[in-house]
Amino acid sequence: MIPPLCKIMSTLAFVFLLGALFCSHGCSSDSADKSPTVITPESIITFSRLDLLNDAPYYFPATDPNVPVQTFQLLKKWDFIFLGGLGNGAIRRGFTGLLIPGRYDHVLVYLGKDVHGNAYAAELNVDSFKVKAPSIFVDGGIRLLCLGTDYGTNVHPSGAHLFSTDNYQIRWAKTLKTQFREKLTNNDQQVTTQIMADLTAKFPYQLEFNSNFITMFILQKLVLVDDGQRNGAGCADYWTNLFEEKAQVCIKGARMNAVEITDYFTNDPEGKNAAIPSELNPLGTGNILIRDFLNLGFTITDSQPHHFSCDYSSEQGVVTPSRLFASEQFEDTATTNFAEIVGTGKLLGQSKTTVSGSVYATSATLPKIAGYIIRLELSGTKPAQATGTKASES
Repeated sequence: MIPPLCKIMSTLAFVFLLGALFCSHGCSSDSADKSPTVITPESIITFSRLDLLNDAPYYFPATDPNVPVQTFQLLKKWDFIFLGGLGNGAIRRGFTGLLIPGRYDHVLVYLGKDVHGNAYAAELNVDSFKVKAPSIFVDGGIRLLCLGTDYGTNVHPSGAHLFSTDNYQIRWAKTLKTQFREKLTNNDQQVTTQIMADLTAKFPYQLEFNSNFITMFILQKLVLVDDGQRNGAGCADYWTNLFEEKAQVCIKGARMNAVEITDYFTNDPEGKNAAIPSELNPLGTGNILIRDFLNLGFTITDSQPHHFSCDYSSEQGVVTPSRLFASEQFEDTATTNFAEIVGTGKLLGQSKTTVSGSVYATSATLPKIAGYIIRLELSGTKPAQATGTKASES
């Protein structure tokens, strides 16, 4: 029988990791109240100046193990970028990644380009956790990121990406269907202004679980949190809440409820292997499976259902990246691949001439594009659905 103190410590470790259950990757940026005198990626990010970005398309270097050709997706403002399958050089996918149900771990939203052609996206992310009675607190929040130029050709002028998706084995974008995009576009200024305000105010990341000690230790419940933007948000629900509140775009089918999450940890071939790593295990007995914590008597429970303001229907649970990806309100973006780029003369690598954001290459650049070995097999460019198997580690 596990002693009560060890049981409490085990629960703390469990909640620490579950706090980043649905998105836990990235880097931070600071904001200030002053305006930039020179437009650079650093100044745009520091001063949260989304108003200096152009609503210009961006060729995003997408990749998926099920798509055997390097694909570039043409993104428009407000398109979602889904990331998953962290490989070598980052947190290993099998290390803590199985804590996140589905193929996708994280969500970014594309917001436009600066005058130099650098693309930007925003995210919500976690930096660290700390225990301060009577709750567990998370340090993290919203941040603006520079993705570099079209096709991943160039980093920004400082010489390094402020954010790189290169370590992710899965990088795939989706766009909202026309009727929802139109509503978002019609409310563009209001939505953009709110994001700028949130960046300036350092809008906080919120745990997907109620971390109050009384709820956890006495009631032995981990209650899912789905309360809008009042106390912060996660990487996926920030966007669903924002679009609903400011543009009346209600994205449905993006939630996973307590029964489904519990089933994932107890029965799913991957979820039942999700573990707290040994170095974070207070019992010092190696990795601890999440299902073992549930076997101690703790339960995952739902809070009140979310009522959509668009039609007063409701859903229960928390928004996850994979469920969001699978929502019927999204569709695939326009794509191109290496063969098509070669056919039009546009290519990446060591550029010879740049015209209107399109990069033309010399023959020396043909074998490799932005660090990706090009395979010329042609096939469809639709990735596996969110319910599919996660990418294997490279």
